[in-house]
Amino acid sequence: MAKVSKDYEPVAAMVPDYGDRIRLRRQALGLTQEEFGAKVGASASAVIAWEKYRSRPTRRQGRIEAVLGISLSDELDPAEQAILSIPNLPPELQDTFRQMYRESLQGRRRAG
Repeated sequence: MAKVSKDYEPVAAMVPDYGDRIRLRRQALGLTQEEFGAKVGASASAVIAWEKYRSRPTRRQGRIEAVLGISLSDELDPAEQAILSIPNLPPELQDTFRQMYRESLQGRRRAG
């Protein structure tokens, strides 16, 4: 039987623009590739490979989403869909609201 890494996190299908999402959000947070890699348990070269679409961060997807406060999956939950459907809401506010929502979910998971 194949051994499964203990830090493998099953996630939904990854969006096609995952590399740009990672790079843009990392830069917006003021993180270097080295700093971001350390936060998600990967090397700077792995981060570069993700951002240049040379590899997919499948094993680290959950950690990346948590650190960056973004989704890399094709699936949005109903609350995120509602945020994105607010008419005339600027993209930066959409991002802020989605990040706040994801942080609240993380807090609930930690609390039990």
